[in-house]
Amino acid sequence: MAWSIALMLLVAGAGAIALLRESVPSGSSTTISVRVSPSDTLWSIARANPLPGASTAATVEAIARANGLRDGRIRPGTVLRVPAADIPPTALAQVQSAPQGR
Repeated sequence: MAWSIALMLLVAGAGAIALLRESVPSGSSTTISVRVSPSDTLWSIARANPLPGASTAATVEAIARANGLRDGRIRPGTVLRVPAADIPPTALAQVQSAPQGR
């Protein structure tokens, strides 16, 4: 039990250090909508929708901030706003017209 707590603290600390080392995008005006599936986590959504030049931890923070998430908990069926930077209008149109199967 103690090792699992130590591991969680280590992972949380590494994430905090990564966030301090880089600029976390704060207010991207472009977002995409992602419907949370039962197997999704903020980390998996961030890895699937990375912000250019940002780490996965920074992308997680940006998603949490965009959705007002304080504890990182997400529920299946919830639609999250996922910040997206510099998406060409044609790609954005394709994403918005795609079925929301996630």
